[in-house]
Amino acid sequence: MKYLTLFSLEIVHGYYADQRCADFQIEPTPATRKLLDDCRCVLKPLPNGARVLVSVNDKNFPFVSLPTNPVFVFHLKLQNTDFSLFTDLTEISQMAAPLYTNTSPATEGDLTLVAQKAWGSEQFIVQQPGSSEAFSLGGRPLENLKAAGFSAQGLGVKSGLKSYDSGTRVVTVNSAAASPGTPFTVSYPITPRLERDVFADVEIKYDSASTALSGSANTFRVVFSPREARWKYYIVTEKTDNKAALPALEDKDKAIAFNAADRTDLTITPDPADEIALKLAEQYPNKQYFRFVSSAPVTCQKAARKNIQLQFDGEKVIDTLANPSLQNYSIDVRNSTKEYSLYQIVKYFIQ
Repeated sequence: MKYLTLFSLEIVHGYYADQRCADFQIEPTPATRKLLDDCRCVLKPLPNGARVLVSVNDKNFPFVSLPTNPVFVFHLKLQNTDFSLFTDLTEISQMAAPLYTNTSPATEGDLTLVAQKAWGSEQFIVQQPGSSEAFSLGGRPLENLKAAGFSAQGLGVKSGLKSYDSGTRVVTVNSAAASPGTPFTVSYPITPRLERDVFADVEIKYDSASTALSGSANTFRVVFSPREARWKYYIVTEKTDNKAALPALEDKDKAIAFNAADRTDLTITPDPADEIALKLAEQYPNKQYFRFVSSAPVTCQKAARKNIQLQFDGEKVIDTLANPSLQNYSIDVRNSTKEYSLYQIVKYFIQ
């Protein structure tokens, strides 16, 4: 049996030099698994995603016709516990149930991040028909929801819901046109929830226009951006009164700047808000401590930056400083703004 690619789903991330992000496991939802099986499709894993293959006839048309503009939904399950340390999650962290999707059916393209929506519904029975009959909800609508956010069906009027009290979760409806014992349904938006261990969902609205497949990859992409962080180096060294012998940092690639104005002699000017500096002073009571902060935030990347040097009196003493570890992070206040920082401690003792 012949199979051709229907589409591919790839996860890309600017943190990696080749953009390929292998930090997720991709699983179809039960409904999508059934859709794949019904259409004789096979889901094949890729290093940074998955590919959907479909059985085709000798003219390269799907052997089983696809539904009109089918929707494929997948779960993204995170496998890398360090992912949040190098990824900009500013937007996604504001969402209870993030979803990557396309707005209209297509055969390829970058997917857009949106917040999923969910609805709850409850059924009630008209007891005493009237213009203002009250009912208590058992579920939890979204906070600060107004009456306009609800819908009521089965009351015999176009807009049966009149008011909603968010404190008591009581809805008032106009049931005057209904008879006692009439069932009706009240629907309202609720907070969506992802399934357990799911980082985000992916929804692909596929354009199933009747055209033969070429076998080339029609690719949908989920795109992540690396986060930015100030780089901080703490230099622990011998005490000296020689200002010419003060340490300096230089990036020979000129990608990161550590200016003299951003160097602090923590021995002369202690910083009680800097917990790292306080621990160094406790651990090395007879040494001198300097803190260097990059002049601008640095974009996280997997590849090491190899040309940051430690100098004393203009002379190179360490050719390549280790990059700050992702696990060495702190939240600092700079110009009244909280900033994410990564730090590295360097000990340089002459004797």
